[in-house]
Amino acid sequence: FEVCNMRSWTLCVLFISLLFLTLVSFGKEASHHGDFVGSKTLNLVKRQLMNYESLNSEQKLRHSNKIQSYLQLKYPARVLLDESENEPNHNGAETLMMRDIDFSGFTSVVYVGTPKQELYCIFDTGSSVMFVNSFLCDQDNCFTNPQYDPEKSEDSNIPSPEHDISLVYGGGYLDGIVIQDTVWINNMKVPNQDIAEVTDQDDESTPNFSCLIGLSFPDLAPNGEKLLFDNMMENELLEDNIFTTYYYKDGSHAEITFGEINQKYYTGDIIYHPVRIKHHWNIRIDDVKVGASELVTKRLQGLVDTGTNLNTFERKQYAAVKQAIGSQLDCQNPGALPSLTYVIGGVDYTLTGKEYVTAAESGHRDCELGFFAMQVTADPDSPAMLLGVLFLQKYFAVFDRDFDQIGFALATDLVVDPAAAAQVDAIEELSS
Repeated sequence: FEVCNMRSWTLCVLFISLLFLTLVSFGKEASHHGDFVGSKTLNLVKRQLMNYESLNSEQKLRHSNKIQSYLQLKYPARVLLDESENEPNHNGAETLMMRDIDFSGFTSVVYVGTPKQELYCIFDTGSSVMFVNSFLCDQDNCFTNPQYDPEKSEDSNIPSPEHDISLVYGGGYLDGIVIQDTVWINNMKVPNQDIAEVTDQDDESTPNFSCLIGLSFPDLAPNGEKLLFDNMMENELLEDNIFTTYYYKDGSHAEITFGEINQKYYTGDIIYHPVRIKHHWNIRIDDVKVGASELVTKRLQGLVDTGTNLNTFERKQYAAVKQAIGSQLDCQNPGALPSLTYVIGGVDYTLTGKEYVTAAESGHRDCELGFFAMQVTADPDSPAMLLGVLFLQKYFAVFDRDFDQIGFALATDLVVDPAAAAQVDAIEELSS
């Protein structure tokens, strides 16, 4: 077992014991049904055991019970055999290359309908519903991006009951109607997906993209719409119910993978943190430090958000962090700035000055801090911050819906493969 080489023999013994108990408990029934459990079960257990040694006794017991309960619920009456004997029709994983388009967000090519219609989509863990730019929209901004026409798809239909939908963010809005159609993630076919056709939008503040795919939790959907990732899980299209993000260090490209963890993206161990509220990808942040100075007096909410390029602090924390860093930002020597550390579950996730100082989007200065002030929640007793692409560029992330947790590991420094990036590199600047 690969897990026996991960940390220690303690993990190995627990891993084998849990599987043995599950198999013995259901072995008799399994002999009649002949079902199989392949490497998916091993991956699930391994992810849950990754941090086992750092837990206290109560947490260890809870983890052990959770794994055994999962195995018994998910795989009743099954025996452990080679996965090849129960291979699904789809390989269970797909990876999409993404490109940062004019600072609007990391965008990839996704197809909707049969025959396929090409759209340029942003994958956003900070939102829920899938929005597409509709041919029914007559605002100027709609015409600069590919438009989806359900009448050209033989798979499209209007769900019952029919309903409208609105999305408000920042100073902008999107209005639309909900339909269903097939969505294609490379070769992965996701049927009967709820899609909000954008029929009206704010020209001034709506970002330039033709599709926004939310990857948050179902509770965030305003009218119970079926989310894309939940639809993948429901149709058992994935090897594991996870997706991962990797951002290239030069800021030009990123990759999102559905269904598996690719070891080329990270080094060291993946450390998992539980999701506190199954709404956003919400984790607890214990502290924020600038250099050695601790700046947080109470625990915070951290929302991991792939739809935000920078990080945020609530206003008081932003002022404290900025003061600790210093008012003079030396763009020629950002490495001299103090480090910025997020303490999550007792683990330090540190950004150096070079990593949190970004090139300025305006011409007034050469660089700027990679975070800004934003009041994410209305509750002053529960302040929240966004961990955006600035954070995820250093830390490879695993969004795990099997165990409702997020894993982080130090990202490797890969070079963009021109062949893999050719399709997204061909996308014209959406603002042109």
